[in-house]
Amino acid sequence: MENVIVSQLLSETDLIDILFHTCDEQNTGRVPVSALITYLHKMTGSDVQHREAVQKLALCLDPEGQNRELDLVTYRHGMHTWIEQLRTQLSDHSSADPAVGLMDEKSLSNTHLANSSSPYLKGI
Repeated sequence: MENVIVSQLLSETDLIDILFHTCDEQNTGRVPVSALITYLHKMTGSDVQHREAVQKLALCLDPEGQNRELDLVTYRHGMHTWIEQLRTQLSDHSSADPAVGLMDEKSLSNTHLANSSSPYLKGI
């Protein structure tokens, strides 16, 4: 029941921001791509399709593989671009690709991200 409530209260952008702030442990306003990718790998487990989708995100956020640090605005743009690519892939293939569920609101609310002790959720 709590997951449904979180899903209804948080937008996709809210969930994207929570991921960023969770990985920004030093509150610098910048997060290395590797921290985001590592966190998502932990969150999604060992499913091959999810791991491949996360690797596509890594390429989207850091095409040159230099582990660049992202600010929130750049990160949001990359995340929204990646999510749209996954949605387009789903509609193009007309199949239920589990990778698409990786970042949709309901899927995220059912992960430990939405259940975490993140200070960004405590105010809700």
